Amino acid sequence: MKTNVQATNRLHFIDHLRVLSVGLVMYGHFVLVGGGAKTIPNVIREDAHDLPILDHTNWGAQKFEILLIESFSSQSAILGVAMFFVITGYLMPIMMERYSRKQFMINRFFRIYPLAIVTALLIAPFAYFAQGFQFTAWQIFATASLLYPFLGVPVFNSVLWTLVVEMLFYITVFLIGRFTILKLLGVQVAISFLIYCSIEYPEVWITQFLGWNARFVLMICIGCAIYLAEKQRRPLVGFLLILWSLLLSYVGFKEYADHFDDTSTYQSFGTHTLVVLGFLSYKGYFSMFVSSKSPLISTLSELVYPLYLVHMSFGLTTMYLLKDYLDSNYMLFITAVAVSVLASAALHIVIERPGIQWGRYFMIRPLPAGAVS
Repeated sequence: MKTNVQATNRLHFIDHLRVLSVGLVMYGHFVLVGGGAKTIPNVIREDAHDLPILDHTNWGAQKFEILLIESFSSQSAILGVAMFFVITGYLMPIMMERYSRKQFMINRFFRIYPLAIVTALLIAPFAYFAQGFQFTAWQIFATASLLYPFLGVPVFNSVLWTLVVEMLFYITVFLIGRFTILKLLGVQVAISFLIYCSIEYPEVWITQFLGWNARFVLMICIGCAIYLAEKQRRPLVGFLLILWSLLLSYVGFKEYADHFDDTSTYQSFGTHTLVVLGFLSYKGYFSMFVSSKSPLISTLSELVYPLYLVHMSFGLTTMYLLKDYLDSNYMLFITAVAVSVLASAALHIVIERPGIQWGRYFMIRPLPAGAVS
């Protein structure tokens, strides 16, 4: 019974954090981008002269963003993405204790790709009819397959870079199998070496690609460290493992930023600290005080992935198209959220949920006679 309670509390904790994370991302994009950006590539047409979408001088919702920037050198959307990475790092060791490596990759493929492909196929015609964008079949393929970094094709859904990072991490997980502290340390050292190579050999494309993404994989490793820290009998060992992982991720971002043009607040110590403290605080609170899950949060948690994929294209475009009809910034914001949620619910029911079921089917499907696993 104790194990079941712990698993339930963990699920509550992750569900809430996922909803909070996507909320922070949407807030940052709708409020900060919508209220400040003079160009929004592949979302609002280039010849639009009436940007920003919102009148930021009459937009009190920016106060939270200003607080984050001034007090922690961080931003809401970046905090949300960083939290997603840490959640991924926390969950993957759990998955590797349940699945074989082959099952793990099947699970991840069907979890990521069906929805990524369909959203690309939906966003392309939506952008055409709403804004006149014309994406080629090659662009659509490169975007839907997540191969755009290797094909040299501009992506038209700007949030997909995080999926590329996660896919690289999944490959790493496949290679190392079940997590231990020594394996995690080995991965962190190897990733740090990739960042070093990108600094030493900036003219080599592959080192640049791997070095740029390696920083975020280090951030994902913080989540792995938190999970492994829970399993340690000596709290000091767990604390030092988390602290080491946090500092190594921070140093990786700072070293990269010192040599390349990177002004994002991912490299901020405030971002790293807020994410880790927020993660641990949520986990501690739910472990001690929450005994039943919220149906609303559980439902919203199921929509997080499609919501993340479509909110930029659907939400910001909706705000732009309705700006001349709705005078209130808050009404534009609420409408953008509503459109994004409705689109995400449809995608979850029609695409994501069946994709997950297909993944489960292939994970347990017996091999044909004579096949080698």
